[in-house]
Amino acid sequence: PVTAALNMPRILWQAAKLHYGKRLPIVQKPTPESPMTIRKSPPYLYQTFCMRIIFSFLSRMQIGFLEMTLPDGSKKIFGDPLSKRSVVIDVNNYRFFAELLLHGDIGFGDAYMRGHWKTPNLTELLHLLIENESALNNHRIPGAFLGRLYHQWVNWRNQNTIVRSRKNIQS
Repeated sequence: PVTAALNMPRILWQAAKLHYGKRLPIVQKPTPESPMTIRKSPPYLYQTFCMRIIFSFLSRMQIGFLEMTLPDGSKKIFGDPLSKRSVVIDVNNYRFFAELLLHGDIGFGDAYMRGHWKTPNLTELLHLLIENESALNNHRIPGAFLGRLYHQWVNWRNQNTIVRSRKNIQS
């Protein structure tokens, strides 16, 4: 057990020698959508649970057609496949489903900014989601309630009082 515990300091020492001695750059762990990634990691149990809830939620789509490509390469289809209005969404990371479930609309936007999903036509996707707003209301998602409470608490905590305004100006 002791030799296993000593391996990490040795690895870090060698990495420091390569970085500072030979000026080699530090390369971070590649993201799932990176071409350097050989094998996509499977979703965690929690992400699988969130994915199932989101899939049942998206199955309510009545207008248009949504084709979702998952990180493992499989495809899911929601809505009417015979519809003229079709949109493609590529999910790069399974965290997308947890963020969407817990934070609703805000999580959807945050996941896009973090690169957890992409689409060739963002405007069409948003139009499709707006047209299906009555069926895809996030008040019907069980976990989104907790996310809404969390965001209300954050907004309440960050109220713009005189003291907070001074801190914001100073920073």
